[in-house]
Amino acid sequence: MADPSDYLAAILEVVSSATVEGDALDRLIADYMPHFVRVVLARSFGDDCAPHVNEFLQVTLECVIQRLREGDPSMIPTMHRIFDHRRQFYTSRLTAKSSSTNEAYDYAASASALVHADVLRNINFFGDQGGFHVLLCNIDVHMALDESSPTSADNNHNEHDDNNRVSDSFSLDALVCALNAVAVAVDLFTDAFAVRFLDDLTTALCHYVRRTPVPRESVRELDELVTLLAVRVDKSTEAPRRSSVVLVNEFRLEMALQGFRGRTLERRINGLTDLNDALKNLSAVAGTPTWTCRHVVAWLDTNMVRMR
Repeated sequence: MADPSDYLAAILEVVSSATVEGDALDRLIADYMPHFVRVVLARSFGDDCAPHVNEFLQVTLECVIQRLREGDPSMIPTMHRIFDHRRQFYTSRLTAKSSSTNEAYDYAASASALVHADVLRNINFFGDQGGFHVLLCNIDVHMALDESSPTSADNNHNEHDDNNRVSDSFSLDALVCALNAVAVAVDLFTDAFAVRFLDDLTTALCHYVRRTPVPRESVRELDELVTLLAVRVDKSTEAPRRSSVVLVNEFRLEMALQGFRGRTLERRINGLTDLNDALKNLSAVAGTPTWTCRHVVAWLDTNMVRMR
């Protein structure tokens, strides 16, 4: 493919300037930028062109984050593509040294010869710009977009608090899309970030389930995604706050509780069965400095599940 640098530079100039505004700018960002991302990631380019493509990809990630701050998940599939190290743009330039770098990464790192350093830079750019935190804010709407602000809403919240939070959480389809985007990158996360983020993600998902009805047919899909992500914690050399078994089964407790409180007898029975299964799994987990079975007892008391 011919060098697209001039075309990409023109797009970036329009996006960053006041040349185009309103609906035209919105269409450029929402429609044309994702299209060009698909095109460039499916092509091979030389090392002289790659920096221009990466600049375009990172500006696109900035647009993704801005959309997420506005509660708009429409560009998550574009983020997914940029995070996927198997795209032709990355794999076509793999060499013995392509994954080695002297840069210190907080969010993603890999010594694998199958992972190009550019995808690591792009994931880290997303993290440095607050993208992973904003993603959590769209799952748990009690979280403040400004990380320095309190993360839980209370009865004394004001207009500033409302402006500092996403107005509504992801739809179920958008949530699944977001979790798949995280899943494509999770094995590239640094151990420290994986332990911290996946713990926070599970907490956000538990809060999401408390607020959002999840159809029985969607429970399995969510459970599979949470299980897939949680496994990364056990691969870490960092001591986890909660093991993968705890993360998965605490999420299952929330899902089961929703069923247990359902309207139909069948759903209540299914919920009770799921509750028992999750509790059995958690009872077999050894305690850690940050988690013990007392957390489960407290959860049961809080949700008035135990019979007195």
